[in-house]
Amino acid sequence: MKEDIFNKISPDEALEILKQIVKTDKKLKKRIVDLAEDLLRGEDMAVEMFEEELEPFIQEMHRLFDLKMHQEAKLYCMGMLKGIYQYEEDSGSEFKDWATDVPSECFGYLLGEWKKRANSIKHKKEMKKFISNECPNWSKWATNQI
Repeated sequence: MKEDIFNKISPDEALEILKQIVKTDKKLKKRIVDLAEDLLRGEDMAVEMFEEELEPFIQEMHRLFDLKMHQEAKLYCMGMLKGIYQYEEDSGSEFKDWATDVPSECFGYLLGEWKKRANSIKHKKEMKKFISNECPNWSKWATNQI
């Protein structure tokens, strides 16, 4: 029964317990620091992996802009944004736990890349409407970027 306490305490309570433990045990403190550094490094690796997978799609969007296919670039970007958003909302992948902020960061980066080349006020309004409708949990901060 006592093992269930890990599932019952809040993150703030867990942090306070951890702080108390490291005050009394130097070896354990070092181990916790090592684990934290590994976790952070693992998140960096996850960021790199996510960005690597996204890069060919970003290049395709740029190619569409280069071909003066702005409508198609907008639609292509919308598809990528929707995919990233759905991944964040629906994925049960353990990879998602390794890099909790990565999807939203990549979403913002992709949106910024699109915005740099989007030259139509109409397209920008359409993008805002799309994000508000299709990515509601991110729409407040994301639409402010457009």
